[in-house]
Amino acid sequence: MNYGELLTDSRWNIIKELSEQEQTPTELAKKTNTSLANISQQLRLLEAYSLVKKERKIKENKPGKPRTLFSIAKEVIYLIHISPNKSMRKELELNFVQKAVMNLWLNLESENLYYLQKFFILNEELIKKCQAVTIVKTNHEQIELLIITKDVHEVREKYSSQTITNLESKSKKIVCWTHTFEEIEHGLKSKEEYYVNLTSNLKAFLDKEGIMTKIEAIKNGKDH
Repeated sequence: MNYGELLTDSRWNIIKELSEQEQTPTELAKKTNTSLANISQQLRLLEAYSLVKKERKIKENKPGKPRTLFSIAKEVIYLIHISPNKSMRKELELNFVQKAVMNLWLNLESENLYYLQKFFILNEELIKKCQAVTIVKTNHEQIELLIITKDVHEVREKYSSQTITNLESKSKKIVCWTHTFEEIEHGLKSKEEYYVNLTSNLKAFLDKEGIMTKIEAIKNGKDH
């Protein structure tokens, strides 16, 4: 599938909106400043290529006629490589570890990229034990991560703090704050300052179970 040709500016705007949250065609038309007829046509095409899906849902706490909501149907990575010797484009189907690495490339500044890639290569067993990993914050001396796992005690014992050195002999400390999802859930609902601050500006790059969506819902008071 040539996603470069499919995802025109108008369709890309729809995809970006749906990446934020599921929405009705009417809501999408208002946000993208276009007609409902055009949005409906574009959604049908995106649905035909299995990029979006629709569901009929009753609005929370407001019984009545179900609404038709659209959302992202699958995760796609589409690469374009241009060079003097070889140019190519390719759709990739990645496992969760490869997706984590790709998310690092997309979301992390280059000066920190090497340190985290090396950290997870050296500690590949950690990835198997994680439900989610997010960047809490970075500075010149260290990178702080939030590790969400059911194996809290083992992860804390083995991976809490490590120093990683790059090819130029510069070093950074990788600090891991490790919790279960239940600990974070309870802390946020109780408005504990530690958990509120810990989750204030997370950048997730590994999320196997949609945990970050649940955390955002709790922070926004939409958890039930």
